[in-house]
Amino acid sequence: RERDDARAAAAAEHASAAQQAAALAADRGALARTAAELEARFERDLGRVRHERDSIIGQRDALRDRMERLIDEQRHLLEEISVQASQTALRHGTVPAPAAPAAPAPKTRKARKEANVIDITEAEILAPQAAEGRLNMPRIRPVQILPPQVRML
Repeated sequence: RERDDARAAAAAEHASAAQQAAALAADRGALARTAAELEARFERDLGRVRHERDSIIGQRDALRDRMERLIDEQRHLLEEISVQASQTALRHGTVPAPAAPAAPAPKTRKARKEANVIDITEAEILAPQAAEGRLNMPRIRPVQILPPQVRML
């Protein structure tokens, strides 16, 4: 009888261990599926990001090539203009001034004064007024000196 009870207890333990093993196997399978799904999603996202990166790099290179081509065309155009100007000047017998670097496009707003240039005007002598104290000095209007324009960089 004790043997039967021990056998029943062992069978019960065996059944519970088998249930636990099945539950663990199911959990392991679920974790493996989740890991596989996450890895697949990661690979898709990584492929998408790499494709976007390659696309942006291609756009950057195309833009750089286009800018270089435009700059070369502008430089070539300026050279042609200077050559034509010198040829025209030679035909008319005048010598052109040395070609200055390309001037910026004319601005529509008021031209700015040169930096660090101070305009000084003559002082004006005013009509005499009542004497101040004991000194009789002619009154003058002070010269207006504007401060230089200072730009913070």
